[in-house]
Amino acid sequence: MKKIGRWLRNLVVLALWSVVFVFVSNTLLVLVWNFDYVSHESWKVLVDYWNSGGVIKSASDLLLVGSLFLLPILWLLGFNRVRKLDYAKMLLAPVNAIYDWINRDTDDNERIVIRNIKSGTQRAEEIKNELESLKPGKAKKAGNIRKKVVEKRTEK
Repeated sequence: MKKIGRWLRNLVVLALWSVVFVFVSNTLLVLVWNFDYVSHESWKVLVDYWNSGGVIKSASDLLLVGSLFLLPILWLLGFNRVRKLDYAKMLLAPVNAIYDWINRDTDDNERIVIRNIKSGTQRAEEIKNELESLKPGKAKKAGNIRKKVVEKRTEK
C-alpha cells in the first residue's frame, strides 16, 4: 500500500512539475527568441530554415539550439528535485507560523539565574553544622549553679 501511495504521489508531482516547467520554459523562450516550442508552427519554421541550407553560426542561434537540447535535462533534474520535497511541511508552514505567533513568549529576554548551587561536600558540611546546632547543649543555668555551689563550699 505504501508503494502505491508513493507511486501516486510521484505521478501527481510529475504532472504538476511538467505543467509548471513547460509554462515557465516556453515563456522564457518566447520572450528571448520568439520561439514557442509547444507550437507546431515554430518547429516548422526551424525545420524549413535547416532544410533550405541555413547554418547555425550566430551566438543567438547557438544559444537557442543549446537551450532546446537542455530542456529535457533540466526537466529531469527539476523533477528529481521537486519529487524529494516535503509537501505536507510546505502546506502546513502558514498554519505553523500562525501557531508560533499565537504562542510566542512575551518575555524573551528574561534570564534565569540559579544561585547557591553547591557541591556535595559543601552541602554535607552545612548539614553537619545544622545538626550540631540542634544538639542540646549543657544548660547555662546548671553550669552557673554548680559554680556557685563550688564557690560556697570553698568559702567555708
